[in-house]
This record gives sequence, structure tokens and C-alpha cells, in this order.
Amino acid sequence: MECPICQKSLGNFNEEIVSHLAVFKGASGTNHVHGPIEDKEVIKEFTHDILSHAGLENDFKEVSASGINRKEIVFRNRQRIGDMLMFTCAIRDFKAAFPKVRVNILSTAMHIWDHNPHIDRTLLHTEENIVKIGPGKLTNASNRLDWHFANAYRLSIEDALGVSIPQGLSRPDIWLTEEEFNAPPVEKHPYWIIVITGEKGWGCKMYPFEKWQEFITLNPDTLFYQLGTREDNPPRLQGNNVVDYVGKTQDKNTGIRDLYKLFLNAEGSIGLVSFHMHLSGALYKPAIVVAGAREPVSFTRYEGHRYLSTDGCLPCAVKACWHCNIDTCSNLVGNKVPKCVDIITPQDLTNALNSYYIGGRLVRSKQSAKPKEFKNIVKTPDKAPEKITTEVKVKDRDRQKNDAELIAWRSQFGYPFDSGSIHSKDWIFLEKIIDENKIKTIVEFGVGLSTLLMHKKGINVISFDTYPKWIEKIHKINPDLDIRLWDGIDIDKIKEQLATLTIDMVFVDGPSGGQTRGPSTQCASEISDIVIIHNSYGSDEKNWQEMHLEKEFDGPEKGGRWNGTSLWGRKLGNIKLAPLEPKTEKESDELRKLERVVIAAGFQQTIKIVSTARGWGGCARSITTIMKYLLAAGHKVEFIPFRNKVSSREFKEILKTDLKDVKVTEDYETLHESCDVLFVYADDFVWEFTTPEMAEVFSSLNADRKIMMLNYRRGKVGEIEWTKGWDKYMFLNSSQEKELLKKLPESKTKVLAPCTDLSEFLNVGIDFAGSIRLVRHSSQGDTKFAKDFGIEVENILNSRNDLNMFFLPGPSFISDTNRIIKFKRTAEAKTIANFLTAGNLFWYSLPKGYMDMGPRVIIEALAVGLPVIADNWGGAVDRVTPECGWLCNSKEEMVQIIKNVTVAELEKKGKAARERAIAEFIPEKWIKEILC
Repeated sequence: MECPICQKSLGNFNEEIVSHLAVFKGASGTNHVHGPIEDKEVIKEFTHDILSHAGLENDFKEVSASGINRKEIVFRNRQRIGDMLMFTCAIRDFKAAFPKVRVNILSTAMHIWDHNPHIDRTLLHTEENIVKIGPGKLTNASNRLDWHFANAYRLSIEDALGVSIPQGLSRPDIWLTEEEFNAPPVEKHPYWIIVITGEKGWGCKMYPFEKWQEFITLNPDTLFYQLGTREDNPPRLQGNNVVDYVGKTQDKNTGIRDLYKLFLNAEGSIGLVSFHMHLSGALYKPAIVVAGAREPVSFTRYEGHRYLSTDGCLPCAVKACWHCNIDTCSNLVGNKVPKCVDIITPQDLTNALNSYYIGGRLVRSKQSAKPKEFKNIVKTPDKAPEKITTEVKVKDRDRQKNDAELIAWRSQFGYPFDSGSIHSKDWIFLEKIIDENKIKTIVEFGVGLSTLLMHKKGINVISFDTYPKWIEKIHKINPDLDIRLWDGIDIDKIKEQLATLTIDMVFVDGPSGGQTRGPSTQCASEISDIVIIHNSYGSDEKNWQEMHLEKEFDGPEKGGRWNGTSLWGRKLGNIKLAPLEPKTEKESDELRKLERVVIAAGFQQTIKIVSTARGWGGCARSITTIMKYLLAAGHKVEFIPFRNKVSSREFKEILKTDLKDVKVTEDYETLHESCDVLFVYADDFVWEFTTPEMAEVFSSLNADRKIMMLNYRRGKVGEIEWTKGWDKYMFLNSSQEKELLKKLPESKTKVLAPCTDLSEFLNVGIDFAGSIRLVRHSSQGDTKFAKDFGIEVENILNSRNDLNMFFLPGPSFISDTNRIIKFKRTAEAKTIANFLTAGNLFWYSLPKGYMDMGPRVIIEALAVGLPVIADNWGGAVDRVTPECGWLCNSKEEMVQIIKNVTVAELEKKGKAARERAIAEFIPEKWIKEILC
């Protein structure tokens, strides 16, 4: 590959260029800098690399070994899991140098850090305390410096903070509990772990499958456990000596820890330069690494490993090439295999395996002992760590502002919160239980409006919460409340505090987030005969109830808003369960409407939506409509714009008005915090899914369900690793659906019309009498009009004299005439609906080959009751049926249909058009697909 400026060879660099920095020196000595100056992180990275290649980094580095001017830091990096093990080295070394600084981390695979004494998980990240680090500098210098990868993150911290940090041991710093360290092996016979695949797209690291299989065949007396991910779905090794363990270590909460135990009890691991090698290194276990010559040996080899490298054996391997894409390798053999890997034979692997037994480190047919060198062992805590989150508490907004009772309560208490609050119907349900069972003392997990209401009723309420600022806010409202800080895990301390009290009832409404409520639910089951669970429909809440309440309690009786509160009474106890009151006709009607929208009635879900917000076309209108309906159904909605910016004027305006309860986050960081549903509406940003930034962002998500909407093009979705394995893929038309299914044939898919609020369009009707009146609405300027569109217009006007055309706004190159009337552009749905009533046939002609995936304007026209004539391609094929319009294979066919159509025919198809819109194109269908 050549430099686009000087045409000199770029050597081993052979990737798509996504950013550049150029410095020009003029004849007079003046310098000009050209590049992404505003992106400080990129410029910092460029600067590091320039100084490194020039050998000048030490001349510019400010070093302070004596101290650091920070009390707390949250270090952030979200690369691959093997890199995260190297991340642990840096945190260990930083804390050794600066033990008084509070440290937390944001990373992928957070359970790598369980029980690590160097981090403080109570430290929340803010804009001020986050420090982004990465291994890039040392990786780029690895051919020049003989330093191990374990130095990489330490150097990055040094550069970020301007300090000097002594390097510790070149092994990952993981920590095990006594229980984990002493866990029995999964298998009574000695076994080796084997991982035959690595990161997708890194063909230069791979070893041919047939050679892996030959190695297995050469060693019939050795037992192998094959590991891998379900999504990667590696080819399976065959033989009586292979256990297929692919996908068995992927549990969100225990998977990483299961891997630790599996590796700890294995004889060793076998695979590429990848995660297995780092984990075996951390645990002082043997490993056989098929390395070739891609990376410097000094950078990735651990002491005690059989590292099969071929550096220096080939003309191209005098130094490491660091190539990823197989097409960049200059020395391929056979079926596109790098020669530096190909010359490593299955017999070489077998020799490496046998050497451990010949040398005496391992003994045949005898399981090896736990590694004595591993010292990072801590006492097993009473409770296992809960799901990890570093989510910053965000002040809730007034989502229930129209509820009269809540308005009154807020007025009375000065109560500043909302969506965590109980609803008026919840309180009616609670109060009935309190009165009928003569409740005097209540323990509550999670403080809020319920605390204030129960205290006002005269109940002795002892409340526990995990968030000090939240407690402080409620105490300001009423200093007499008994609210106690709790760590969210230790229930024995709670039971000690309550030992002298008789607890009549426990109300579980915290800690925040259903996944954290296991200990509070367990504690409730042990200290009281009556337990009430708020927001009980969440999957986590259901699990906790099943685990701690089902066996010994009757119930649940459901009540409150949307039946979202569950009452449990201990079996054989004299507990009065509060039956639901008969619903009024009005309440029943409201619930029926709600059921169209919320499938899991009453469960408030947290939905994160990612999409573009640059314009006000079909994508923007669909996204805002979806958010509007989700809010109306009572869900929490967060919007994260691609490129981290909302730039459309109309988009900004609707976020301030109709969507003011949507939390807008102009930062991808929130994607790594837990949510029920992540919904990505790709639009034309799909072309950027191949960038390293997107891979980093979307490779470590924390959503229970992931849904991707491909409304524009497929791009590389289904080929890029992070785009695989989503719960659902949605499309605006079936042709795009078929394209994805070629890549991911087992995927769950759904085709829907653009999400469109049709209320304004269903409020008007069409008068078909009179002449033929063609209407065309287009919101994107001249984009969807062919250059010869004027000829189409002329041909249609010439086809019959009783025909007029109405455009909103229409192409700029077509002028008004007595038969062509143009209207000014508008985004107001009511105005657009009224415009459409001027016609009796919606004409949608696109430039040849233009693929319009929706289109929303056809949906709106059908809802008004207009028949549609359109091209027989793109989204129109999924929207227009013979009953409600025409799909034409040519522009000439369009002219002939318009020439011969009658008003009676238009009226008949118009009636069918409206019926189809009502039956098929309502927004509730989208909400159902997102929530189910």
C-alpha cells in the first residue's frame, strides 16, 4: 500500500485509512497542520506514535515518581477479553505505586475483576475521574522494544497521568476465592483445554482446522476439552478423546469464573496467541501456543509455555508483521494459510505436549496439583458478588406528571422523583394489605415515595438503601425517617439490627435494578411472613421470587398499577391476601389499550435506542414515534445518537417537547450499562459498523435483548463479528431480510412498515369526485426525483386533460403551472395529512434503481385513503397490494394506468388502502416486536 501523499510504500500497513494527520513545512519555514485537531484523543495517539518512531518519547515525557494529584480514578478500556487480562497488570502496578488513590475500572468482561483488592467498586465514574487508556503505544513499538504485553497498559497510564510506575510481574493479576481455588475438577481424568479459533477477521493468526484435527488424532490417550463461544460456533474436533464444551462458559454472571476454575484444574491449554495463553500464564499453567511469526516473541510469550514461533525462518519474518487480514499476508500457501503458520506441523504440537511429560513437569494419567506459585487467593465472601454495574445514578424525570394523586403527593412532600415511585394504584393495594393485616412494623428495601406514605400513615418503617445521595434527599423531606445505608449484599447485618423487632411485612423495591435484588428478597423471606415485591414482572425479580419465596409462601396475589406488585404470604399463616377489586369499564378499556402496546403487562422496561439524529427523514420520524409510544406505555427510554450528537433542528425540538422524558446521552459509554432492550436503528450509519470504534462500543454490551433494525442497507451486518447473534433483526422490506438470511440463516427476523404515527392521517378523508388528482409528498428535496422527472411529468399530463398534480414540496427543477401546484416543505403531520386530501391518487415514482426501503410517505397516503401507484421494487413491494394500488415495472406502464384509471376504481382501492393501513401499519406492532 502506498502513501496517498508521497506515494512511498507504507510497509506492513495495509488497512482502510480512517483518520490522518499531515504537517507541511513551507519554503519560508512556516508549518501547516492538517487533520482532526478537534479530536484530542486521536491527536494524542498520533503524537505518541510520532515520538515513539522518532525515539524522542523520553525527551517530551513529564515524569513524577513522587506523587499524583488525584484522589480517585476510573480507568477505562473496552478491548478484547485477553487484553483485559493485561489491563489487570497495570492496575496492580499503579496501586503498588499509588496505594492511596481510589481506583475503579470500566472494561469488558467485568467479572475478571471479581475479588480484586486493588479496585473499589463503590467508586462511580464521572466525566472528571475517567481516564481512557490502551495498549496501542507499546504494541506499535513492539518490534523495537523487547517488552512484554504486560507493560502496555502501565505505559498508557504513565502517559495519561504524567507519572512513572515500576513494572511488576509480567502475568495477569487475577484473584480467586478459597472456594474457587479449591473447587474440584470438572472431570476426574487429566484433561487439556484446546481453543482452535480466535478473533474473526484475523486470518493471519489462524491455524488450519485439519492440522488441529490431525494433532487430536496423534494423541488418542490425551483428553481434550474444546472451548469456544456459541456465536463463533467453531468447527468441532472429532474423536473419543474430545469433549465439546463450546458455549458452556458463557453465563453472564459466572462464565468468567467458571473459566478460571476450568483452566486451574486442567493440565494446560492449547491454542493461538489469545486469551487462553494469558489465562494459563496468570495461573502458572502449561500452555502450547501456535504463534507463527505475526507477533514478536518477547511481546506475548510467558515463562513455562511451549511457544511455537517461526520468526526469522522466512524472508518476510525477520521481524513481526502484525498483519490481521489474511489478504495482507505476502507469503500464503495452500488454501490461503500464512507460511509462517503452515510450517508448524501437528507433530510439532505433539512434541511440545510430550515435552511436559518427558521433562517431568506433568505425569501421564495423573491430574496435576494446584499451582503453588499462584498466591492471589482471598477468603470466600458470605455472598457471591452481584452483577457488576458502574452505572451512575441519574435523576429521574416527571414521567407521571399527569397523575392527579402523584401531583398532590409531590405538592405535599416536595417529592422530586418519579419512575422509581409507587403509583397511586400501588399505594391503594399496599394500604389495603396493611389495614387488613393490621401491620405495625415494615422493613423496606429501597426508599422513596412509599417510605413517606407509610410513615405518614403511622407505620414504623425501617428502610434500607444502597445509595447515600438518595437517602440524603429523602431525609431532607423528612428527617425523622429511619433510613439505613446497606451494601446490598450482607443480610446478616440487617438481621442483627432487627433481631429485637417483630417484622410484620417487608416491602422489596430495591436496590435499584432487578438483578441486584437477590439478597433483599432472600432477607425478606427470612424475617417476615408477608412479603411484597414491587415491579415484580422483571425476569430477575421473577427468578428471585422463585428462588426465595415459592417453596414456603402462598401467592403471588397481584395488584397495583398494571398488576405489577406481588403479595406473598407464608404458608399456613393467617395472612389476608388482598383480592383485586373489579375493574370499572373505563379501567378495563384502558388496560385493553395498554395490552396492544405492552406485552408483559406492568413490567416497566429500560430501553436504550441508538440511531442517527442528523436529519428529519423517515428514520428520524420512525425513531421519535417509537420513543413516543414506549413512553406512553410507561417504559424508560434512553436515546444515544450515533456520532454522539443530535444535530437535526426538528429532532432537537421534539426532544424538548413531546419526548422531554427521554434521557438523551451523547456518549456511547452508557451502552455498557445494563438495560432490558437495546434497539439499534442502523440507517446509513451501517457503513461505519466496520470501524474499530464501533467494534469496541458494541462488542461489550449489557442488554438482556438486542435488536437491530436495518432500514437502509445490510452493509457488513452478519459478517462483522459484533453484529452476529442478536436476538432479532428487523427490516422495512423483505428483499433486505433475504440478504441477511444468506449470511445468518438461523436468525430471527421481522419485516415491518416504517413506524408511523397515523392518527392525523386517519382523521381526514378523500373526496374522490371530479378529475384525476395526483399527489406526491417527499421530505428529502430532489434526492428521490430522477433527472428526467420532468419528462415523466409531461408524459402523464399529456395522457389526459382532466389531471392535475400536487407536490409537497416537489422537485426544485419543476415550476408551478395551472396544472402543477407546489406546497412549501413542512414537518407537521396535520398539514401533510390535509395536503394529501387534495388528491385521489398517490404517485410515487423513483429514479431507476433507487432503493427506498420504507417508504413512510406511502404508509401515510394509504392511511388517508389514497390508492398508490409506485415502482415495483424496494419497500413499496411490501406496502402496496393489488387491492390498494399498482406496482409498475416501467414508467410507461405508470402512464398507461393513469391514462385509463377511473374515479370509481380509485375510490374502491382507496377504501382498501385505508383498511390495510389500520390493520397492518399501526405503531403498536413495532412496540410489540421490540418488547417481545
